[in-house]
Amino acid sequence: MSKKQNFRADPALLSSDPLVGPDAELIRLCDVIVAGHRELDVLTERYIDLIGDPPKAVQRRERALVDEGHELSEQVATMRATTPAGFRAKAAALLTYVGRKIDGGPIWTNHDELLGWSLARDLLGVDDGMPVKG
Repeated sequence: MSKKQNFRADPALLSSDPLVGPDAELIRLCDVIVAGHRELDVLTERYIDLIGDPPKAVQRRERALVDEGHELSEQVATMRATTPAGFRAKAAALLTYVGRKIDGGPIWTNHDELLGWSLARDLLGVDDGMPVKG
């Protein structure tokens, strides 16, 4: 595993009210994606300096979180956001996948990836200091 810094959406930007309305399920799934990435980050930080592999239970949990994140991302990608909260939730989920290289630049460097990353940042109203050009 490589150590990377991921953007993490401000929890205030995610849904905190009871989930009702047309994007309720979309927001809930996006919240699960963000929470899964946060848990992965905690596990990575805890075992990053370990010589050798982390304990088998940790490896299984990491694999389960990655698999769940992939499945949920595929599901969310088929859902259309219709409210500002839904768009923000999708943007926050997307940005959990954007890491940074050691030099601070984004791991995503293809133009289509940069545009998606930039749009997600715009939707969330954040400026995390990452350059738009890779």
